[in-house]
Amino acid sequence: MFHNARNITLMCTVPFSNRTRERRIDEIMPSDKSVHIVANGGDRRKNGSLIDSGDLVVRFNDFALNPYVGEKFDVHFVNGHPRCNKAARTLFRIECDRRFKLTKNRLFTCPPHIEECTPSPSGLKVMCNGDSTRGFMAISLFRRKNMRLFGFSGKTHYYDRKAIVRHNVELEHEMIEELGIPSFK
Repeated sequence: MFHNARNITLMCTVPFSNRTRERRIDEIMPSDKSVHIVANGGDRRKNGSLIDSGDLVVRFNDFALNPYVGEKFDVHFVNGHPRCNKAARTLFRIECDRRFKLTKNRLFTCPPHIEECTPSPSGLKVMCNGDSTRGFMAISLFRRKNMRLFGFSGKTHYYDRKAIVRHNVELEHEMIEELGIPSFK
């Protein structure tokens, strides 16, 4: 997945319309911009001001916004469940469960100012080859030299220690470390 992810085609809504269009990652997340990806693992007390200093901030599924974990975000990255934070600029929805078919009707669940994107069928096949976390998928899609990671540690979400995480997070943590991406627990 990791090497092919940046080349996938996305199907995105056109804000304030009921149309879709094909887009590439670099059109949505220009490669000259810094990206801070904030996962839901690790310590609740992250470095909010450092997180907010990124040009683009990516957050996942359910999350908190406060001075400890930062108050900025541009991209909401979710699985297939119909949730959308109204303050997002872009929503990336990737669902690998074949029982949950993502259709055009499921794309238009956010307010009209938000661009919703999901991989094309061939892109979904690349992204869903295995059982990666959405965090690892985001790293694969948005990777660049000026990227920092926050909260990619532990086996649970900082806001819900009882949640069962069914991904191979140990392997993902090893791969992140091998890639040498600056990471803050």
